[in-house]
Amino acid sequence: MPYYEGASVLRGNSIYMTDYPYIKTAAKLKEFLQTIPSLGTPKSVSTRWLPKVGFKSANHRPIIRILDFIGFIKSNKPTDRWRAYQAEKYPKTVLAEGIADGYRELFKLYPDANQRSDAELKGFFQKHISTGDQAINSAVGTFKALCSLADFERDGSSRQQEAHVPAKQQPMDSGASATAAVTAPSPASAPDYPTIHTDIQIHIHPDADAEQIREIFKNMARYLYDKDVD
Repeated sequence: MPYYEGASVLRGNSIYMTDYPYIKTAAKLKEFLQTIPSLGTPKSVSTRWLPKVGFKSANHRPIIRILDFIGFIKSNKPTDRWRAYQAEKYPKTVLAEGIADGYRELFKLYPDANQRSDAELKGFFQKHISTGDQAINSAVGTFKALCSLADFERDGSSRQQEAHVPAKQQPMDSGASATAAVTAPSPASAPDYPTIHTDIQIHIHPDADAEQIREIFKNMARYLYDKDVD
């Protein structure tokens, strides 16, 4: 049975399974990830395809399982995450999301796993990889190589904050969602009944243009204040 890093190893008559993929040549993993934007969207991302894009060594084959592990491919087919990594304004954030997804158990233990020491990471992988210190060290190196190309600071919430624009300001760049808080005007004297504060959450399609966004806020004003807003 051939040795396949991060999948299984035949030792005597027993097969030892590992939960986390790893590669000995972490530099090549980084090189591959950095070439993805120029690779387009291939029909199949497989060990037969790797040599065609310059990764010819058998030591490069674990790249395929790592891509599957972080959600860039599924059944050797590029996923939406692969395409987002190519087209997204913040590809490092897309990669961070994939890492957090694949290594969810690690991030459950250490929410700041990308900043943890080699010793702490090794302690985690020791519980999941039974093929020796070399494999464990390679798993640590693989994780750190991935993290070195990712941005964990710019998460979904920060991108939503960038997308937020009050009704009276210039339209925002297209974003996944925006939130606006609208409060009815207060009368001159305090009413005898409780005041009502309304929070309205708006989800704007990423492809929405400036005119569509303006129409959304105009419709809000028409509904809430019964008047048109230029």
